[in-house]
Amino acid sequence: MTMKYWKVTLTCSTPIFVGSGEIYEKTQYIYDGQKKRIYFLHENKWASFLAKHNWIDDFSNELLTPRKSYSLTMYLKQKFDTIDKAVSVLRKEGVIAREEFCAMGKNGPSNIMMFVKDIEGNPYIPGSSVKGAFRTAILAYILKKNHVHTYSKYWDLIEKAITAKTADDMETKIGKCMGDLEKSLTIPPNMKKEEEMVHSYFRGLQVGDAVLTKGKLSIVQKLDLSIGEEKPHKLVKVCREALESGTVLEFRLGIDDSEEGLGHFGIYDFESLQKILQDFINFQYEILKYPFEKQSSEAREALKDICQAAQADLLLGGGTGFINKTILYMLAPDRQRAVNVIKKYMEIKFPDGKHSEKDEKIAPHTLKLVKDRSYTCLLGCCWLEGEPLC
Repeated sequence: MTMKYWKVTLTCSTPIFVGSGEIYEKTQYIYDGQKKRIYFLHENKWASFLAKHNWIDDFSNELLTPRKSYSLTMYLKQKFDTIDKAVSVLRKEGVIAREEFCAMGKNGPSNIMMFVKDIEGNPYIPGSSVKGAFRTAILAYILKKNHVHTYSKYWDLIEKAITAKTADDMETKIGKCMGDLEKSLTIPPNMKKEEEMVHSYFRGLQVGDAVLTKGKLSIVQKLDLSIGEEKPHKLVKVCREALESGTVLEFRLGIDDSEEGLGHFGIYDFESLQKILQDFINFQYEILKYPFEKQSSEAREALKDICQAAQADLLLGGGTGFINKTILYMLAPDRQRAVNVIKKYMEIKFPDGKHSEKDEKIAPHTLKLVKDRSYTCLLGCCWLEGEPLC
C-alpha cells in the first residue's frame, strides 16, 4: 500500500445533522421563545438543585401527572414567574450546561434529535459518516464510468424484489442485491469467491473523525416541500440539533493510490476524490431540479445550495434525502424506471405516505429542508479543502 495523507477542512455551507440517537423531550430543556434560546442542563447539578430546594418529589409528581404538553419550561414558570428569573438562578447555581439558538414560536419544539458528541460533550462528525458519504459517491462514479447497462442484471433483480408481499422481504432482497453489486464493483476478481469486504479497494480510503475548530450548534426545524406545494410544511414539531452554517471542522484523510486501493478507480489524491464528490452532488441536483425548480421560489432558493459543486462538495449527515443515500437512480436504465421502482418501494415501506398519488416525476416526492434562522435551505451541504501532510 502507498498511503498518502491530507488534512481536510470541512466547512458547513448549510446546517449539518449527525444524530447520536438521543432525543430530548420538553421535560429535559428550557425554551425561551422571546430570546429564541434553548437551555440544556447538567443533569447531576439539576438533581442537586431540586434536592437543595426540596423540589424532587414535587417535580417528580408533576412529571407523572398526565398532561399533553407539560414541559420543564412550564414548571420553572410556576416556580419563578418568568423564564428570565429561572435561567438567571440556574446559571448562578451552575445548572445551565449550554444554550443554543432556537426560533420555534411561542411553545417551542416537542422533541429535539441530538447531535453526536464526544465524551467531553463536544460535537464532532464520526469518520464513518464521512467515509459513508464518500463511498456512495465513488460507487455512483464507478457505475457512471463503466456504463450502467453493464450492471443491468442487478437492476432486474431489484425490479423483481419490489413485487414482494412484505416490506421485510422486499428490503432483504434489495439489500442482498445491493450488497452483491458493491462486491462486484469493489472486490478484485480473484477475491470474489471469498466474498470478504476486507479485500475491498475501499481499504485504500481512511477517514478520521472530524473535530470542531470553529462554530457551534443550534436547533433547526424540519420542513418538507412536497410536489404540488408552494410552501414547505411542518409535519411535526420535531427539531434537530445541528452544526450552524459556517462551522468548520478538520479531519485526516488517507488515500492509497495503488491498484490495490483507490488508485484502481483513478483516485490518486484529494483533488481527484473531490471531483468525484462534486460529480455526484451535481447528479443529485439534476434529479431534483426537474420536478422542483419550477415549482416555487422556496425550492429554487434551496436548490441553489447545490446547483454548482463549487458551493457544496457533498451532502452529509441525516435529513439529506433518499437520493443522497442510494445509487438506485444511477443504477436505473432511465429516470422513469427509477421513479417507478422507488415509488413502489416507498408504497410498501410507508403505506400511509401517499406515494402512489404523488411520486410521478420523482420518488420520494418531498424535498427535505430545514429552517436555518430566517433562511430555508437543504440540510448537510458542505465543502472541503485538502492540504497534503508530510
